[in-house]
Amino acid sequence: MSIFICIAEYEGASYWDPDFINNKKGCDANFRVLPLLVSWPDMQASEYWERDDGLTIAITPIEVNEPYMTRIHNNFMNSIHHGAQGELLYDDESDLYFTEFISMLNNGAVKLLKHKNDPHYDDERRVGVYWDNIEGEVTTVSRCQWTPITRKYYACYMHFLMPEIGASVEVYFSYGKLPLWEKVRRKTELFLLDHIKN
Repeated sequence: MSIFICIAEYEGASYWDPDFINNKKGCDANFRVLPLLVSWPDMQASEYWERDDGLTIAITPIEVNEPYMTRIHNNFMNSIHHGAQGELLYDDESDLYFTEFISMLNNGAVKLLKHKNDPHYDDERRVGVYWDNIEGEVTTVSRCQWTPITRKYYACYMHFLMPEIGASVEVYFSYGKLPLWEKVRRKTELFLLDHIKN
């Protein structure tokens, strides 16, 4: 079991900033990020997150405008820190476009964990970016994380907009759920619409 800690952030200083204690809290404060832990697939509120079973949903209020997700996609695609971009592919299993960025780890963290002669040693850093394209517009972008020790993708952050609530939504889930991304998105939208109070 893996436990994922989620902390609501209010307007003002970041949670990691010492000035955070001076932020407004309670009913008079506005959220900057509201994280929610839910079980999958029944979408029940949860007190903890298990890597293979749950979802973490983060809601960020924003001024919603149409090209927002295309900009998010372009930011991922143009990020120098992601490394060299691989081929642009279409992933039939997830029904999404896909590309992979590969760079070499420089910090030696992997070298401390695995010896270079170990067949599982890998000093590559990979980021997988998946997106849809509906009539020339990107509506969903997922950034998936790679672990060099197992040489596999293990988790994804899916981003999409919910204009109905004026928010950007990020859903964190295990990589095995990527082929279910449309179902994850639909269930997340229904969950949020059911639970948001006006």
